[in-house]
Amino acid sequence: PPPRYQRASPATAGAPLGAAAPGGRGTRTERLGWALTGRRAAPAVLAGGLVVVAASATVATTATYDYALADMLPAGDPTTAGNRAIDRDLAGIIPIEVSLRGSPGTFDDPDVVARARRLDAFLADQLGTRPVGIPALVDDLAAAGFPEATADPAAALDLVAATRPDALDRLVSADRGHARLGGFAPDHGGRWVVALRDRVEAEGARLFAGTAVDVRVTGEAPVAYDGMNKLTGELVVSAIVALAFIVLAIGVAFRSLGLALVATLPNVVPVVGGMGLYALTSDTLDPLPGLGFCI
Repeated sequence: PPPRYQRASPATAGAPLGAAAPGGRGTRTERLGWALTGRRAAPAVLAGGLVVVAASATVATTATYDYALADMLPAGDPTTAGNRAIDRDLAGIIPIEVSLRGSPGTFDDPDVVARARRLDAFLADQLGTRPVGIPALVDDLAAAGFPEATADPAAALDLVAATRPDALDRLVSADRGHARLGGFAPDHGGRWVVALRDRVEAEGARLFAGTAVDVRVTGEAPVAYDGMNKLTGELVVSAIVALAFIVLAIGVAFRSLGLALVATLPNVVPVVGGMGLYALTSDTLDPLPGLGFCI
């Protein structure tokens, strides 16, 4: 062998090439062969690892972050079965509430109620069922033999206030300045709920332009779903940033760009490869695997 491979450790100095090394680690000839093979294969191993990282990263970029209550329990769980039945056969399990906030007396105005009726129709188209609110109340009164309710919503609200004040309290505040539309939707996931919120608020801003009414989608569903989706994305991003700092620290500590690149493989391949595998085998990435990637 070349002279650079003729040096031996004190434990093997003077031993013939065919003699076994202490500890049963093979003969000197075998160990030299392993060293030569490892040095020759290192570029190929590094290149292969980089190809795996690149391919996994390409697939991982297609992963969709989402979260749905219906997916949190096993498919055979009674709660899951009940939720899916409600989503399939009834309005759905996700409560959607739209707040329409104006000044006192706003919802005695027929023009404002007419605008609310158009928002009611838009929301019904989005949910698949009509929400509960002043527009539905006025229309029901008109169908029940009080056609004047449509032209004079203030009189309709006075009528309900005199007979069922508890029911009216769910639709509008006592000063008639704050109303709400409430309904339910199937559990399509957090991204769908957040997108619905954005669509409804944009439509509300358009319909109530020029008035003092502010339209907002409220309730736990949009807040919880938006928070969980952001948490999932932030977990994955934080894991990637941590890996970048680890590789940078290795490069600075050992003053070697090559060593930093080599250290990239065992740190990055499990995360990026795992994300790529998840993207190939699942529709969405929820907080549980996101937390696993961080760990």
